[in-house]
Amino acid sequence: MISTIITNYNNGGLLRETVSSVLNQSYRDLEVIIVDDCSTDDSINDIRREFSGDGRLKILMLDENHGAGYARDYGLRHSSGEWISFVDGDDYIYPDFYREMINAADSFFSEFKLLNEVYSPSIPKIDSKIFLVSLNSFGEPSKIICP
Repeated sequence: MISTIITNYNNGGLLRETVSSVLNQSYRDLEVIIVDDCSTDDSINDIRREFSGDGRLKILMLDENHGAGYARDYGLRHSSGEWISFVDGDDYIYPDFYREMINAADSFFSEFKLLNEVYSPSIPKIDSKIFLVSLNSFGEPSKIICP
């Protein structure tokens, strides 16, 4: 499962587009966590009205504004997925984004484990699956970094 953490601070109608782009992924095993950083607009109520029937969505409200970093960390502490994705409240990701990322990462980790066993048996095995993705303005990956 992928836990997608979306931070929101007064993103208005853009948040609806973001949430819609995440919930409409071709990869369906998702947990979508919106962390509202004490917004003063009606964006969260709009999300509740529009997406209330989707059990994958969880909304967490902060009592005071702490900034995006704090909100991401807060969402991370409430996530349960094997994979973590951070999406800003004004972003859009294309429909096959997660499926392609999972396929690429699984391929990378399979090759990495094989190389690690063949060439460096003394290096500790990596069990966690972490990847960082940089998106271009079209919501397409422009750089994938697998540490």
